[in-house]
Amino acid sequence: MRIKWKEYLITILLWTALIGITGYIIVLLFPEQVMKWKQMAEKTVENTIVKIEWNIQSGESKLAAYISSNGWNSSILNQLTPIVFYLEHNLQQTPKDQEQITQQQETSTAASSEPSSSEPSSSQPVSTEPILETTSPPIEPSQTTIASTESAVLESSSVAAAAATPVLLSKIEQLVSAGSYSRNQIMDYNYLIDTFYVVDKSTSLPQEILNPALLLSKDLTIQTDSSKPQILIYHTHSQEAFADSVPGQRSDTIIGVGDYLTQLLTENYGYQVIHHTGVYDMTDGKLDRDPAYTKALPEITKILEENPSIEVVIDLHRDGVNENVHLVTDINGQPTAKIMLFNGLCRDTQNDNPDTPNSYREDNLAFSLQLAMLMKAQYPDLFRVIYTKSSRYNQHLRPRSALIECGAQTNTVQEAKNAMPILADLIHQVLTP
Repeated sequence: MRIKWKEYLITILLWTALIGITGYIIVLLFPEQVMKWKQMAEKTVENTIVKIEWNIQSGESKLAAYISSNGWNSSILNQLTPIVFYLEHNLQQTPKDQEQITQQQETSTAASSEPSSSEPSSSQPVSTEPILETTSPPIEPSQTTIASTESAVLESSSVAAAAATPVLLSKIEQLVSAGSYSRNQIMDYNYLIDTFYVVDKSTSLPQEILNPALLLSKDLTIQTDSSKPQILIYHTHSQEAFADSVPGQRSDTIIGVGDYLTQLLTENYGYQVIHHTGVYDMTDGKLDRDPAYTKALPEITKILEENPSIEVVIDLHRDGVNENVHLVTDINGQPTAKIMLFNGLCRDTQNDNPDTPNSYREDNLAFSLQLAMLMKAQYPDLFRVIYTKSSRYNQHLRPRSALIECGAQTNTVQEAKNAMPILADLIHQVLTP
């Protein structure tokens, strides 16, 4: 039987033209719905990228194991970078949409007890199955999103948000001017969640807690004063070491990294820093990290009571990852350990935990987010994520409390120390008026 290929070809062309015309009409008649479809596609791509990257770093999933066994850890992530770049820079709204959003935003602005002893060990991966709480791509938000975000700010804390606006302009607006973020990204909850956070399955981070306008406009600055202690650095897990650490050598542990950070903050920026080197992850001469946070609390509390001038508390760690993972990037020709920030939310997936209250949770979240945004803008590959989990991690003792993970057990001592000048400078950028 002779195939009527000409008829088939004509049929295909007609159907293609019909689908194209139908699609064009849909775009003209239902632009908002088309935007939603585009966002859904972007969500799928972005969340796939985030989950692949996290699984590779944490060593979880069969895909990560396969990639690790073939030595593709760095290369595959590098190959994903152009996809992220395309999403961030090419899938934007039209100039008309952008102008309307900007006008609306400008108009709206013008009108307006003991931690659990089961705290995880930092020598182990922080989560076996991290879950992203929301799934939205890093795109410009809709007018509705911006309006609802600003409305939430006004309803929850209109006075605080209005009073902090100059700080937002001086601290975050510089990133907008530099082209690091758009104003709409800064105000978009979904963008921040997808770009900066991993939310553990034990907890939740809803918009009433992660309020972009409020957190990014919060004034965290302090006055540099070397006459009295201002910053406390300590290590809940003081025995954490690195790939080439010499056993028994203090300078080769996370304490040695803390010594260097203390020196930089003191000599380069003029802060007075207390570096507390108490050991809380040893029991009867054996490594025991499970009760470390409980054991550290009384001593850290005492230090803060004796030094009420301390305004910043940093618990410095190194992470624990799959042995095939190497959290390193090149900065100015130096191999530098990557940095993860960590927030304890004191809540399960639905409600706050009354047994572990933290009246400074908002300030802690603001501190880590402002630090992360500066880090990602200036050193994009240095920043990993802000990991959030359900417990407290002794972050209830001061408003500017941060748990910082520098590299992991697979990094060298020098790689971890190479990150300290950058970290010290970023901390100073957040704290300086």
